Amino acid sequence: MKNIFDFKNLKLPQELPDFYGGNDLHFKKKEKIQKLIKENDFEALILTKDESVRYATDFYTKGFRPFNEIEYMTIIPRGSEPVLGYSSASDTFRVRMRNVIKDYRKLPKINEWHKFIAMILSNFNISSGRIGIDFLPYQIYISLSKELPKVDFFDITKIWDNMLAVKLPEEIEIIKKNCEIVEIGLDAIHNALKIGATEIEVSAAAEYAMRMKNSEFLPFIFDVASGYNTSIFGRLASQKRLRYGELVIADIGAINKGYIAEFARTFIIGKPNNEQIKIYTTCYEALMETIRYIKPGITCNELDSISRDVINKRGFSKYQHIGNTGHQVGANLHGEPLVDRGVEDKLVPNMIINLEPRVIVYDRFDIGGVQLEDCVLVTEQGHELLSHFRYEDVLLGK
Repeated sequence: MKNIFDFKNLKLPQELPDFYGGNDLHFKKKEKIQKLIKENDFEALILTKDESVRYATDFYTKGFRPFNEIEYMTIIPRGSEPVLGYSSASDTFRVRMRNVIKDYRKLPKINEWHKFIAMILSNFNISSGRIGIDFLPYQIYISLSKELPKVDFFDITKIWDNMLAVKLPEEIEIIKKNCEIVEIGLDAIHNALKIGATEIEVSAAAEYAMRMKNSEFLPFIFDVASGYNTSIFGRLASQKRLRYGELVIADIGAINKGYIAEFARTFIIGKPNNEQIKIYTTCYEALMETIRYIKPGITCNELDSISRDVINKRGFSKYQHIGNTGHQVGANLHGEPLVDRGVEDKLVPNMIINLEPRVIVYDRFDIGGVQLEDCVLVTEQGHELLSHFRYEDVLLGK
């Protein structure tokens, strides 16, 4: 049957990519990636994670979905421009109209991706050597290994995360502005805290306010948890209604130009009891003390210990956070190295880390839990706080 859709000669206006960070940043990122390729003796990289493809190409991938569905790919040969692959027919026009990557191609069905990858690599005379990959479904990997038996495929997760952790000046400025968007969202949450409102209604107020300030989409499921949901650390906004005397954890984020900023605050509906003041002040002191020690050279493990020591000394070791104290943030949400036990990686200038100590009283629903989180830039001499939203004086006992 003849294809009635003739797109080849279709004239489309040429525009910049959606939520584009600019040409200077685009070229600097490409230089960073080529440096990674050369330093690790790769012949090429194959990237399929939406956030990785977008970072490398700046094409707006419709990803970050709460389920695992890969639709894009970029292949970056050593010393050459990226090749962008897209699978959805809905991108047919946008990839031609809002895209700075010159070589873009429609991907075949996913069970034939290995043939597509092999063909692209052959175009660049690559049939052996090391090739870095970020994520490939098992069946694609097996088929590709048979297609290219002389290639040594290497998991780049660690080195890719390390590259992303150290930010360019332009990336830092974008994240700073995104922190301001998050503050707008937290202010909207504070204003929406009414007895009888549902958690999801409060969450919607933040999403609306942030979207109106150009946050692209929800980079994760917003956490607006109240009362006993703070005790179980629910990590979502449910249909539960807010009641007097409840703590409310709000952990939200914004994304713009491909970069994420996020942090958290805990509020109170009405007047707190003494126990709620104690856990809030403990969490606050743990956060402040940990931030105070942020500087180049300190290890992630040392920072983690500082936070936990404060919580333990206040008598809440039983209720301290089980997981990590912090994480990198930027082109991905929970980047490594994590601020956690046993992580000996050292902080270096231009990392942006989120610290989020928590005191969760899981066996007292009448008390609840507290999470406080801030976004911090590691500078040459120390640190710079990027998140500036207020803390709750009434929960600090003031």
